Amino acid sequence: MKKETLLPIIAPVCVIAFGALIAYVFHLFINEWAWVALALVYWGSSFLIAYKALGKEGIASLFQKPVGSKRWLILSIVVGLIPPV
Repeated sequence: MKKETLLPIIAPVCVIAFGALIAYVFHLFINEWAWVALALVYWGSSFLIAYKALGKEGIASLFQKPVGSKRWLILSIVVGLIPPV
């Protein structure tokens, strides 16, 4: 397999495994507050993966003002407010 096709398959497994390791180690030291370290590792690794995949310009384009019909914006907000069952 090529590196480009293997990376999206391996990256989530690595993030989960590294997160589990961090949660276990930090649980030994700070007990119930290990979720803070886990959250930092998860969001940090998610950002690094997105930055590697998209680059600086791609990340910046995610934060631009949306273009297109306002209906799609309203629909996305309404769908996001629907609570899970």
